Amino acid sequence: MKFRRIEPKSLLSILQKRLVIFLTIVNMVIIILFGIGNYQIFLADTQLLLLRLLLNVNILIVLSSGITLLIKVVQKERGIFGYIGYGSAAIFSFLLSISTAFLLQMTKGYGN
Repeated sequence: MKFRRIEPKSLLSILQKRLVIFLTIVNMVIIILFGIGNYQIFLADTQLLLLRLLLNVNILIVLSSGITLLIKVVQKERGIFGYIGYGSAAIFSFLLSISTAFLLQMTKGYGN
């Protein structure tokens, strides 16, 4: 009978993975609330608050995904799925943050 050897994972990698997942879930909740706000006609200040919060969460996702990718490259980890996952999360959040910043700039809602 053969036993597989389980590699211990560091606490830092577990926390980074969970941080990216948590921020992505928060991002999706804010997007859903923004969509509901457009349908239910939330106040303009509430919509701008959601947009600002979405921009800040996206910036955090880009930073945490980028740092995690950098650590994976330095540690020379195998497995392409981690690179693809964190890279796509960083790219998607970067594009979403640019579009959110554009919306805030067009409505002049960031300075209030």
